[in-house]
Amino acid sequence: MASYRFHRLTAAGLPERGMLRLASGDPVTAMEYLERDGSVVLKVTPVPALFRFWARLSVYGFQGVSRSETAQCLETLAAYLASGIALADALGDLRTQTREPELRQVLGHLLVDVSSGVALSRAMARHEHIFSPVTTTMVGVGEEVGELSAQIRAAAEHLRHMEEIAKLARRTLVYPVITLSVLLGVLLFWVLMVVPALAGTFEDLGRELPGTMRFMLGVSAMLHEHGLALAMALGLAVPLLWLTVKKSTLVRGWRDKLSIRLPFVGPVVAQAAAARALELLGVLLGNGVAPDKSLDLTCKATHNAHYRDILKRARRLISGGVPLSTALARSKGFDDAAVRLLHAGERTGRLKEQCEAAAAEYRRRLSHSVQMLSKMVEPILLVVLTLLLAFFILGFLAPIYQTLGGM
Repeated sequence: MASYRFHRLTAAGLPERGMLRLASGDPVTAMEYLERDGSVVLKVTPVPALFRFWARLSVYGFQGVSRSETAQCLETLAAYLASGIALADALGDLRTQTREPELRQVLGHLLVDVSSGVALSRAMARHEHIFSPVTTTMVGVGEEVGELSAQIRAAAEHLRHMEEIAKLARRTLVYPVITLSVLLGVLLFWVLMVVPALAGTFEDLGRELPGTMRFMLGVSAMLHEHGLALAMALGLAVPLLWLTVKKSTLVRGWRDKLSIRLPFVGPVVAQAAAARALELLGVLLGNGVAPDKSLDLTCKATHNAHYRDILKRARRLISGGVPLSTALARSKGFDDAAVRLLHAGERTGRLKEQCEAAAAEYRRRLSHSVQMLSKMVEPILLVVLTLLLAFFILGFLAPIYQTLGGM
């Protein structure tokens, strides 16, 4: 998927800047795509993958199209279609009402595509960063069976469930991230401001610096002398590391396998990935998608590389004639309770409902694990803060008091 920054004049003569993603890597194709609605393209610039984040930041700022916003957009579109409004008119109204810049531009692209005779599912597939493969598949099924509004509403409900799972997984990180950020800020303040002042006090008193203070003073001097260079190196290293993790299948596999095996955090990661996979499978199977195709789409939509490998193993087993429940059991990514629910669904012809029940059970466990982990993190961080405070007292304040007491 190639990315471009563009600057154009719309058909109404208004200037517009934005970003565009296309399967083609040809700027001429991007220009032709942008001029289909009568706009005049002033400039199109390809954006390398390394600088995609910064380019998007310069165009849209820190705002992004969240999963909740996409779900709300789909729900409104489904309501328009159910009331008898034509698809092109519904997209036009949605574009006018939407405030989020990127989503408004994407809706404009969808409107032009649909007005040109392109199916909505195909138009959505060109914007995979907003509409997932599962969403476009559900829309495509709705187009085939003549139930577009119902399938769009189901896709919105599916996105709501995905957002619920993501929120539960993120909730475990909020308290530790805030606490560690404050801790890092306090540590930098001590190293850069307090330690040099304390060192001057010891020198004025003619006393030898304690070992801990000499070490921290060396760190402080290094930050004062090379702080800008270190910050620039960190600013380059973080995007490079992010790109390496995103592009390298091997690195992503190591990362995800390690995260699942970590104590305390591993069960949360595994339950979130399993709940997401079963939710996707239930939605796809319920829309008449074959099990092998459902697994293919679920693999594509699964971010966790470890669980993607598990689903690929199950896909190979299904190709050999193995039932879905047996394939998932042999892939060793889902517990016995989930497998039994799927097996019961295969026997009763209610596989969609049983997938949803298994996903709901994993969400319940995930919620419980998040609560337990949050309760465990608080005392651990309290111990860390206590040890750090003891280090500062024994390493810095105690020698000062001893010196003042000996005068």
